[in-house]
Amino acid sequence: MRGSGGVGAALLLPFALAGCAGAAFSEGGLGIPTADLLEPPGVEQELAGTIAVGDNGCFHVDTVDGRLYVIWPAGFEQDAEVVRSPAGGVFGDGAPVTGLASILDADAAVRAADGPDGYIATVTGYCLEDDERIAVYSVLG
Repeated sequence: MRGSGGVGAALLLPFALAGCAGAAFSEGGLGIPTADLLEPPGVEQELAGTIAVGDNGCFHVDTVDGRLYVIWPAGFEQDAEVVRSPAGGVFGDGAPVTGLASILDADAAVRAADGPDGYIATVTGYCLEDDERIAVYSVLG
């Protein structure tokens, strides 16, 4: 039964991909990236905006200067369609946020993290919209 392994893998693929969207993230999907996965990215600025959850389950922040993909502070965890801070804050679609963040393009974030074959490259490749930049928050409230 040499060919049966391929059939089993093909049958499981839709279930594996389902973990990459919406509420299933916390159930084995990509998860959320946190700032401790990158080397310190540089100059920080105060950054305020509103959380926007994309149709693909990815978290962005809409600011006065446009939309940015969010890399969360260390210790933050995804819980279905919201992100929770260690202090108990809850950030879902439409939540206002203010914090300290560095703004990076995707290439700089990948270089500051684990390279082109790593987690940050994978998650930003899936989540970024067009030429969207990234807000790497060190503090968020």
